[in-house]
Amino acid sequence: MKQQSSKILLLIVIIGFFSACNSVKRVAKNEHLLTKTSLTVNNENEDREAITNLIYRKPNSTLPLIGTPLRLHIYNLARPNIDSILKARAKKTQNVTNAGRNFYLKNNKTNITHRD
Repeated sequence: MKQQSSKILLLIVIIGFFSACNSVKRVAKNEHLLTKTSLTVNNENEDREAITNLIYRKPNSTLPLIGTPLRLHIYNLARPNIDSILKARAKKTQNVTNAGRNFYLKNNKTNITHRD
């Protein structure tokens, strides 16, 4: 009974965590979150599969019971500018490597003398 109640509590905490997250925090001003698409031709809704498959934008999928866009929450957990962060880190690592190499070469110079 204790193990079952802890699982239920964990499930409630996870659901509360994802429902408390703001799913539109990275949507810019004057932009909207796509939740549903519909195609209207000559004032009639068109549901033919061939036409609806041509729509490029797909709505964000949600969890069936909760209605929370789980993929969107996972996407929002990531850093927004990861490419520039990784490039800066690679450049810093390269600079440290070059500095270490220059230090090593500078301290290990050998004097070569030529005898005749």
